[in-house]
Amino acid sequence: MEGWRLRKDGSRFWASVVIDAIRDASGTLTGFAKITRDISEQRATRQALEDARNALAQAQKIEAIGKLTGGVAHDFNNVLQILRGNLELLVPRLIGDASATRRLATAIEAVDRGAKLASQLLAFGRRQPLRPDVVNLGRLLRNMDSLLRGAFNETIKLETVVAGGLWNACVDVYQLENVILNLVINARDAMPDGGKLTLELSNAMLDDLYVASQLDVQPGQYVLLAVTDTGSGMSKDVIEKAFEPFFTTKPEGVGTGLGLSSAHGFVKQSGGHIKIYSEAGEGTTIKIYLPRAMAADTEPTRLTEAKVEGGTETILVVEDDPQVQSTAVEILTELGYRVLKADDAEGALTILRSGLPIDLLFTDVVMPGKIRSPELARQAQRLLPKLQCCSPPATRRTRSSMADGWMQASNCWLSPMDGATWRARSGICSTATSREASRRFRRPPRRANGYWWSKISKIHST
Repeated sequence: MEGWRLRKDGSRFWASVVIDAIRDASGTLTGFAKITRDISEQRATRQALEDARNALAQAQKIEAIGKLTGGVAHDFNNVLQILRGNLELLVPRLIGDASATRRLATAIEAVDRGAKLASQLLAFGRRQPLRPDVVNLGRLLRNMDSLLRGAFNETIKLETVVAGGLWNACVDVYQLENVILNLVINARDAMPDGGKLTLELSNAMLDDLYVASQLDVQPGQYVLLAVTDTGSGMSKDVIEKAFEPFFTTKPEGVGTGLGLSSAHGFVKQSGGHIKIYSEAGEGTTIKIYLPRAMAADTEPTRLTEAKVEGGTETILVVEDDPQVQSTAVEILTELGYRVLKADDAEGALTILRSGLPIDLLFTDVVMPGKIRSPELARQAQRLLPKLQCCSPPATRRTRSSMADGWMQASNCWLSPMDGATWRARSGICSTATSREASRRFRRPPRRANGYWWSKISKIHST
């Protein structure tokens, strides 16, 4: 049998105890022999192995769900693009009909909500578009202070602690702001009667010993963001499910259950690590580790909006989904552009080699066929050096296969786009040089409802 035993100095150890009967030659019981062995190390090894197996099973489960949701979200975005585009095309035809206009606005708002949901699913599946910048997280938290304080009332005390000599991190600032806001809202909901919320930033080192007990974590230097509340806490069972999409302990109709799952996907996609420390009734601490950046931090580009009315340039749309393609062609045609279309890269190259004047290439990053979009862009710009390229944003997986020149020369959008966005994208790409386009269109300011790309017009740096 096994159990705890005490040493002479009072310390405990995990022991294996074997007791054997001692008998004489006639078989009469004369006593017992007891052997006690210290197996603390073996027990710790067994526990570590069991924990690793459980963590692996959970990671595989999360990864499988992530692949499924990411794929579904991508297809869902295509459906939303078709809906959004056709709804936008109806707007000018219903001018003067107040009732129809209201219904149309309601439908467009529903598409926006669907786009936000798809974005969260893409984040969980680690397929959301990221534009990382080197940033000092202390400055980011200071800039968010008023926003965060507006998320709860005076019964909750907010404290921000920033360690001296804080390292920089390379991260998508806008996505990280969303993650922080979601964590703060979760903490608020866990403290209905008030409490204390602490945001802490410090430098951290994850060593080989810690990394050995985790999955998909690299040893090295990180910037640690810890969000701690004094709320209701989580049980062990809840912690195990906390990163699963749509899992929530909130009442029905309150929240989507995607806050922590999208945070998990974003942190992992950023090369970081996220961990929950909590006990029921004892509050919760969520720690986010983001890889240290050695470069100096940069001030995020401030953007303003200006109206774009369309143009007369020639645009080549390369899209394998026939309905998305049809919607894009119709919107751009109504904006005054001359539009050509191709179903794949091979068809696009045939048009490009024909000698027709083409000003802009609109293409998806993920395309069927032997030639992928990055190679299509490279070949297209060899054929037509002044050609501008616009593409949807690349995930880490697709980005790894792209040359830097393609990424710098391309502009990105997140479907579904409305008519204003089509005007903005085509206007920017067709009138600016590659370098100017990359500089002038980074990412627009976020709207209050979280859908960043709606109602965008031409963007200029200030």
